[in-house]
Amino acid sequence: MKITLTAKLKLRHTPEQNAALDAVTLAFRDALNHTSQKAFEMGKCSGAAKIQK
Repeated sequence: MKITLTAKLKLRHTPEQNAALDAVTLAFRDALNHTSQKAFEMGKCSGAAKIQK
């Protein structure tokens, strides 16, 4: 039997850390948007191997 525990934590970070987290989040979003655009250009394929090529 597999047991999964989940903890809900509140992050307490400085304004500098908040800015860094925001930058990472935006970079991740931009990467997803780029990947989606390339997939659309390739005929809306959904296979990861085809997209990565």
